[in-house]
Amino acid sequence: MEPIERKLIHDWIATFLDQSAGEVGSIETKLMKCSDAHFRAADMEVVLAPFRGDLGGLITFLQSKWGWIIKHDHRHHIIEADENKPNCVCPLYLESLVSSPLLCECSRGFAARMFAYVIECEVQTEVIRSVIRDGQSCVYKVRY
Repeated sequence: MEPIERKLIHDWIATFLDQSAGEVGSIETKLMKCSDAHFRAADMEVVLAPFRGDLGGLITFLQSKWGWIIKHDHRHHIIEADENKPNCVCPLYLESLVSSPLLCECSRGFAARMFAYVIECEVQTEVIRSVIRDGQSCVYKVRY
């Protein structure tokens, strides 16, 4: 296991436990919050800084560098983001630490955080499908 993955895993577990201690809320909400650990470990604020306020730039980056398939409905402010991968990319899943479909809530939080950071407004996200849930590429719907 790479040092960054080890740090991410430790930070993720600590975040989950902190979220769970005495806080009222659904497990899905708590798992979404755990995405903060992955966001920090991947240094996403640095990665996304060139696209702050530039949704088109982010979409181009996601398509060209990460291989995502993006459908953007400008009129209704909806983005469908398909990771376009046959496997789950989460280090917790890859290390066989977590295999529950609830883990997808963390990925949903990561997508929400990424788009909200760039768009500079709150977003709502949902998991349309995922490798863990149905064996297909992970797809998120983002509303802003």
